[in-house]
Amino acid sequence: MSEETARRAGHADIPRERIATEPPGTGAPGRGVRKGSWMGLLRSFRFAFRGLGQVLARERNARIHIAAGVVALAASIWLGLSRAQLALVVLAIALVLAAEVFNTVVERVLDLLHPGHSERVRAIKDMSAAAVLVTALGALAIALLLLLPRLIDRLS
Repeated sequence: MSEETARRAGHADIPRERIATEPPGTGAPGRGVRKGSWMGLLRSFRFAFRGLGQVLARERNARIHIAAGVVALAASIWLGLSRAQLALVVLAIALVLAAEVFNTVVERVLDLLHPGHSERVRAIKDMSAAAVLVTALGALAIALLLLLPRLIDRLS
Protein backbone atom coordinates (compact mmCIF):
# COMPACT_ATOMS: atom_id res chain seq x y z
CA MET A 1 0.00 0.00 0.00
CA SER A 2 1.48 3.36 -0.98
CA GLU A 3 1.79 6.13 1.58
CA GLU A 4 -0.58 8.26 -0.50
CA THR A 5 -3.18 5.49 -0.48
CA ALA A 6 -2.72 5.05 3.29
CA ARG A 7 -3.16 8.80 3.79
CA ARG A 8 -6.38 8.85 1.72
CA ALA A 9 -7.72 5.92 3.70
CA GLY A 10 -7.01 7.66 6.99
CA HIS A 11 -4.12 5.37 7.94
CA ALA A 12 -1.28 7.87 7.66
CA ASP A 13 -0.44 7.39 11.34
CA ILE A 14 -0.06 3.59 11.00
CA PRO A 15 3.35 2.33 9.84
CA ARG A 16 3.24 1.08 6.26
CA GLU A 17 4.59 -2.36 7.13
CA ARG A 18 1.84 -2.83 9.73
CA ILE A 19 -0.91 -2.12 7.21
CA ALA A 20 0.56 -4.54 4.72
CA THR A 21 1.40 -7.44 7.01
CA GLU A 22 -1.00 -7.63 9.93
CA PRO A 23 -4.22 -9.56 9.75
CA PRO A 24 -7.19 -7.28 10.49
CA GLY A 25 -7.99 -6.74 14.15
CA THR A 26 -4.85 -8.34 15.56
CA GLY A 27 -3.08 -5.19 16.73
CA ALA A 28 0.66 -4.82 16.57
CA PRO A 29 2.50 -8.13 16.96
CA GLY A 30 4.77 -8.69 19.93
CA ARG A 31 3.10 -6.25 22.34
CA GLY A 32 2.69 -8.90 25.04
CA VAL A 33 -1.11 -8.80 25.23
CA ARG A 34 -2.58 -12.28 25.45
CA LYS A 35 -5.59 -13.06 23.33
CA GLY A 36 -8.61 -13.25 25.64
CA SER A 37 -7.06 -11.07 28.37
CA TRP A 38 -8.73 -8.04 29.94
CA MET A 39 -6.02 -5.82 28.49
CA GLY A 40 -6.77 -7.23 25.06
CA LEU A 41 -10.45 -6.44 25.57
CA LEU A 42 -9.64 -2.89 26.66
CA ARG A 43 -7.42 -2.43 23.61
CA SER A 44 -10.25 -3.64 21.39
CA PHE A 45 -12.59 -1.05 22.87
CA ARG A 46 -9.93 1.63 22.45
CA PHE A 47 -9.55 0.72 18.76
CA ALA A 48 -13.33 0.70 18.27
CA PHE A 49 -13.75 4.12 19.88
CA ARG A 50 -10.85 5.42 17.80
CA GLY A 51 -12.62 4.18 14.67
CA LEU A 52 -15.86 5.83 15.74
CA GLY A 53 -13.96 9.04 16.39
CA GLN A 54 -12.44 8.89 12.91
CA VAL A 55 -15.87 8.48 11.35
CA LEU A 56 -17.29 11.38 13.36
CA ALA A 57 -14.28 13.59 12.59
CA ARG A 58 -14.42 12.97 8.84
CA GLU A 59 -18.05 12.34 7.98
CA ARG A 60 -20.48 15.26 8.13
CA ASN A 61 -23.51 13.00 7.81
CA ALA A 62 -22.41 10.97 10.84
CA ARG A 63 -22.28 14.17 12.89
CA ILE A 64 -25.74 15.14 11.61
CA HIS A 65 -27.07 11.70 12.61
CA ILE A 66 -25.52 12.03 16.09
CA ALA A 67 -27.15 15.45 16.53
CA ALA A 68 -30.52 14.14 15.34
CA GLY A 69 -30.19 11.18 17.69
CA VAL A 70 -29.44 13.42 20.66
CA VAL A 71 -32.47 15.59 19.84
CA ALA A 72 -34.71 12.53 19.42
CA LEU A 73 -33.50 11.01 22.69
CA ALA A 74 -33.93 14.29 24.59
CA ALA A 75 -37.43 14.74 23.15
CA SER A 76 -38.28 11.14 24.05
CA ILE A 77 -37.29 11.71 27.66
CA TRP A 78 -39.01 15.11 27.83
CA LEU A 79 -42.23 13.64 26.42
CA GLY A 80 -42.16 10.77 28.92
CA LEU A 81 -41.84 7.76 26.63
CA SER A 82 -41.93 4.38 28.34
CA ARG A 83 -38.77 2.33 28.79
CA ALA A 84 -39.73 0.08 25.87
CA GLN A 85 -40.34 3.09 23.65
CA LEU A 86 -37.02 4.65 24.73
CA ALA A 87 -35.30 1.37 23.93
CA LEU A 88 -36.81 1.47 20.44
CA VAL A 89 -35.56 5.03 19.92
CA VAL A 90 -32.06 4.08 21.12
CA LEU A 91 -32.06 1.02 18.84
CA ALA A 92 -33.08 3.15 15.85
CA ILE A 93 -30.28 5.64 16.60
CA ALA A 94 -27.73 2.83 16.95
CA LEU A 95 -28.81 1.25 13.66
CA VAL A 96 -28.44 4.53 11.78
CA LEU A 97 -24.97 5.12 13.25
CA ALA A 98 -23.89 1.55 12.49
CA ALA A 99 -25.12 1.92 8.91
CA GLU A 100 -23.16 5.17 8.62
CA VAL A 101 -19.98 3.47 9.88
CA PHE A 102 -20.42 0.56 7.44
CA ASN A 103 -21.06 3.02 4.60
CA THR A 104 -17.85 4.86 5.47
CA VAL A 105 -15.90 1.60 5.52
CA VAL A 106 -17.28 0.56 2.12
CA GLU A 107 -16.40 3.94 0.63
CA ARG A 108 -12.86 3.94 2.07
CA VAL A 109 -12.12 0.38 0.94
CA LEU A 110 -13.39 1.12 -2.56
CA ASP A 111 -11.29 4.30 -2.70
CA LEU A 112 -8.24 2.23 -1.75
CA LEU A 113 -8.91 -0.49 -4.31
CA HIS A 114 -10.14 1.74 -7.15
CA PRO A 115 -8.77 5.29 -6.81
CA GLY A 116 -9.98 6.29 -10.29
CA HIS A 117 -13.56 6.76 -11.43
CA SER A 118 -15.54 3.61 -12.05
CA GLU A 119 -19.26 3.25 -12.70
CA ARG A 120 -19.31 -0.05 -10.80
CA VAL A 121 -17.66 1.54 -7.77
CA ARG A 122 -20.09 4.46 -7.94
CA ALA A 123 -23.03 2.04 -8.02
CA ILE A 124 -21.70 0.13 -5.00
CA LYS A 125 -21.18 3.38 -3.07
CA ASP A 126 -24.71 4.48 -3.98
CA MET A 127 -26.13 1.19 -2.69
CA SER A 128 -24.15 1.52 0.53
CA ALA A 129 -25.48 5.06 0.99
CA ALA A 130 -28.99 3.74 0.32
CA ALA A 131 -28.64 1.44 3.33
CA VAL A 132 -28.01 4.50 5.48
CA LEU A 133 -31.01 6.22 3.92
CA VAL A 134 -33.27 3.23 4.64
CA THR A 135 -32.20 3.09 8.31
CA ALA A 136 -32.54 6.87 8.69
CA LEU A 137 -36.05 6.83 7.20
CA GLY A 138 -36.98 3.96 9.52
CA ALA A 139 -35.66 5.91 12.49
CA LEU A 140 -37.62 8.97 11.37
CA ALA A 141 -40.80 6.87 11.11
CA ILE A 142 -40.24 5.54 14.64
CA ALA A 143 -39.67 9.06 15.94
CA LEU A 144 -42.80 10.39 14.26
CA LEU A 145 -44.97 7.50 15.45
CA LEU A 146 -43.77 7.77 19.04
CA LEU A 147 -43.12 11.48 19.46
CA LEU A 148 -45.61 13.34 17.28
CA PRO A 149 -48.82 12.35 19.13
CA ARG A 150 -47.27 13.21 22.51
CA LEU A 151 -45.85 16.47 21.16
CA ILE A 152 -49.27 17.48 19.80
CA ASP A 153 -50.85 16.66 23.18
CA ARG A 154 -48.14 18.59 25.05
CA LEU A 155 -48.52 21.68 22.85
CA SER A 156 -52.35 21.68 22.82
